[in-house]
Amino acid sequence: MKASQFYIPMRKNVDNSLIKSHQFLLRAGMIHAIGAGLYAWLPLGWRILRKIENVIAKYHDKLFSRTCMPIMHPEKLWIESGRRNSYGKETLCAVDRHEKVLIYGPSAEEVVVDCVRNYVQSAKHLPITLYNIQWKFRDEVRPRFGIMRCREFLMCDGYSFHISKEKSQKFYYQVLETYLEMFQAINLNVIPIHQNDTGEIGGDLSHEFFVRAQTGEDEIEFDEKWLADKNLTEILNMKNHDKKQQSRAIEIGHIFCLNTVYSKPMKLKATLSDNTQQNVYMGCYGVGVSRLLGAMIEIFAEQNKIVWPKGIEPFQIAVVNASYDSKNVCEKCEKIYGMLLQKYESDVYYDDRKLSISEKKVQLSLMGVPKLIIIGDKELQNEKFTYIDNSTKLRMEITDSELFNLI
Repeated sequence: MKASQFYIPMRKNVDNSLIKSHQFLLRAGMIHAIGAGLYAWLPLGWRILRKIENVIAKYHDKLFSRTCMPIMHPEKLWIESGRRNSYGKETLCAVDRHEKVLIYGPSAEEVVVDCVRNYVQSAKHLPITLYNIQWKFRDEVRPRFGIMRCREFLMCDGYSFHISKEKSQKFYYQVLETYLEMFQAINLNVIPIHQNDTGEIGGDLSHEFFVRAQTGEDEIEFDEKWLADKNLTEILNMKNHDKKQQSRAIEIGHIFCLNTVYSKPMKLKATLSDNTQQNVYMGCYGVGVSRLLGAMIEIFAEQNKIVWPKGIEPFQIAVVNASYDSKNVCEKCEKIYGMLLQKYESDVYYDDRKLSISEKKVQLSLMGVPKLIIIGDKELQNEKFTYIDNSTKLRMEITDSELFNLI
């Protein structure tokens, strides 16, 4: 992608009262505020969001089949489940031309039950595990903290259906362990905390996943041993949390063992071998995809720089034209850019704009592009390029051949 064709409306001045991630997102031109708690995801922010989504999808694909649920839900399903009034004024409704009420879904339990209940006849049709990455809406009374608590957000929600509570809980812990692996893969030191209160979702077993951050909305208490010891079985079975730490934190995921909270009122049953019928046991599993992006900024960003976790960077490498008035430099940059495209495909960024090299480097640091190749008149004369790796702080002068051996 060439910078001259890539829309990034960076801003130098933003409201200093905003939390760090909100300031950073606005300054880097990742989002644009459309209204209270409503944001347009601009090209840079969208690229990063899709990278996060891809990682989440990769880990969910190990346990679930992917679906795409509708954003608007018939009100009758929510009445059937008994959850119609549980969200209160956070539920946004619309009336269609047939005078039917539709709900802009804050979660999709009712919809996914409706998808499977006509198919599931007997225990042999189970288990079923599905997931969905879709936009959700909650009409927050006071949207704040930018994308951390907005009204429209991108969420990954998974759902499981089992014939028994035992099998449902076994799968629940499989998901819990997979979530820990998933968060570790993107350099997040996540803390799972058992919750007794399952809120409007329901069920009797629940864990929330937190990352520590000074700007977090939540105050958590956890055993300090978790920070050093990631043995899942040992941590989850600890009965005495002797050494407690407290910290501000951001919730980035939440999982629930729902039991029959939804299947019973919505008549999702399976016939057993003795011809008796059993309400199906459910679980639901959620990750805030857009919230994760904000949490990463809170954790990894400095004032004018961010080092994204590997695989989340908007572009892996940038060719930086330091002498845009020089025909020879422009030709060399185009050649290197073309060669890099063969290896990195769409993950190469060519900064061909008529800006000073210092401006370009500042903006690339703000974007979080880890590797830079700087080519100018000086470099061309010396037949060497300046190579910078922001993630390792490596800076060196290299030739063409050295460049391609290095990357």
